[in-house]
Amino acid sequence: MKTIYLTFFLLVAGLATIMAQPVFIDGGVRAGGLMCFPVYGDSLSYRYLPSRGRLAINDQNLPEFSFLRYATAKNPDPKSINSISEADGGGLVHFLVLYDTPDDQIRQAESELRIKFRNPKINLLGPVFFTKGDYVVVSSVLGQNGKEEKKLIGVGQAPVFENSKVAFSFMLNPLEAQLLMESFKMATPDVSIMFDLTFSGVTQAYDAEVEVNWSMVEKNEYYHEKTNILFYSSEVHKSFSELHKTGAIKIRTAGKDSLMAQILDATYEKLLNMMFNPVKPSEIPLDQKKGFMEEIFGTGGLAGLGLFGASRTYILKELKTEGKSTVSLNSYSTVERRHLITFNVGNIFEKYGKDKRVFRDVTLEDPVFQQRDVLVNIDGDLQSAFEDIVKSAAISFRKDHQNGRETIREVFLTKNTLSENEGRIAMSYLNQEDKDRLKWLDYQYQVQWNFGAEGNYQTGWIDQNTPIINLYAPYKRHVINLDADADKLKAENIRAVSIQIEYDFFGKKKQKRLTVKPGDDLSTKFFDLTLPIDQQSVDYSITWIRNDGSKETINDKDEYGLIFLDEIPQK
Repeated sequence: MKTIYLTFFLLVAGLATIMAQPVFIDGGVRAGGLMCFPVYGDSLSYRYLPSRGRLAINDQNLPEFSFLRYATAKNPDPKSINSISEADGGGLVHFLVLYDTPDDQIRQAESELRIKFRNPKINLLGPVFFTKGDYVVVSSVLGQNGKEEKKLIGVGQAPVFENSKVAFSFMLNPLEAQLLMESFKMATPDVSIMFDLTFSGVTQAYDAEVEVNWSMVEKNEYYHEKTNILFYSSEVHKSFSELHKTGAIKIRTAGKDSLMAQILDATYEKLLNMMFNPVKPSEIPLDQKKGFMEEIFGTGGLAGLGLFGASRTYILKELKTEGKSTVSLNSYSTVERRHLITFNVGNIFEKYGKDKRVFRDVTLEDPVFQQRDVLVNIDGDLQSAFEDIVKSAAISFRKDHQNGRETIREVFLTKNTLSENEGRIAMSYLNQEDKDRLKWLDYQYQVQWNFGAEGNYQTGWIDQNTPIINLYAPYKRHVINLDADADKLKAENIRAVSIQIEYDFFGKKKQKRLTVKPGDDLSTKFFDLTLPIDQQSVDYSITWIRNDGSKETINDKDEYGLIFLDEIPQK
């Protein structure tokens, strides 16, 4: 298994900007080779999905790519009779990639939109706002057996802004370095990257409702005794189709039959949020990586734009609900969709094979002159968090040398320092009479998080020996959506519903409140919370206020990100 190091650097924007201009999913149209969506509520403004991925180019018009092969001496084998033998060593590959859209393609798409809709005032504003992203790095030549089979060599979180660079670095043993070099000499080097990007948009309302029979769901073969087992995207889709066929899911509609495909998508979107939690590619167990690869690059090829992304995996929630639930689709809804971008690094050796700035072989022998760099890998979600949640993060580094000396380093990160470092943040130390080469790799680090008025959090000292410190935000985003049958609320003489959320953020109690009236557009009513990474639930209370002024209140916990407001307690 290769060790992957990645550093993101991008222009960050606040969450408020992202949420300000949702696109209208049902209005998507292809123009100039781009998939374009109108901005919700503004038929003259469109946004597009980026069309390509590529290697980044530096100021010298060179690809931001380097392949260093190195050799080190090793002790001779006393049993060998050969005077020439193989040395130790390996390789280090480092490159920066991004996804973008050519300017001429954007202009062409805007022109076609104006012609198609016969309106010269239509503007293509820019790319859609992605809310999250994953990357997958694949090669078929990095295996020990030399066979050309697809192999996953890196997964992680991708930047959410177009033209943002992602830096990849991975170490190779001598055989792997040789195989990769031979691959680069081919016309199409077999190193490919896939971006799986998620964006939000609005879908239209449907004259339909969905009834879920939880007893039948639990008896289904897909869910019986399936807790803590991974579901791939295709399995989730297949399971929903099976539930629909068996009657565990019933869809009642008075609309047009031609809209059934869209109604099914809206239904599956609701069920996905109610029944599954997403699993990041980096969290997939090692013994299930092969299945993950087959899911992505199987005989059916990569999945396109849709609800179920190619690299998505899920785990089933504990379905504690009994009886039946009814979900209405009669209001505009905010949904998630995925966009996939794949590309190959290209014939880089043919163009730059003789350029020592790109391909280089070196010999490393004397430890006295060696320096070790420990890179800091900034998670993609953490980049945007420095805009509105994290004020600073201080990484303290400690290395105890074998001669009794100590090396101390510290990196202080803010929004400004992230952009100034252009993707490379590192701490270095020298060899100070460290005779044991493996122990020389050991070090410790800790992180002090500052959330401003929201508080502080400090990790303990963490033992590490890899050349990368993965810096992840110690919290997660938790969205709680609200759902209700407006007619049922009116029938119960409900004038308004007040929902209060209470949760802990690193020792500080926080509260949020929303008020909903029958007939409100619930797609605009939700809680967007920031929770500690290990917190699984939040407390909430619901108060129903009747027309006569009487009130009913319940207290409960949310684990699933969905609260039903029409389950009114009976007096």
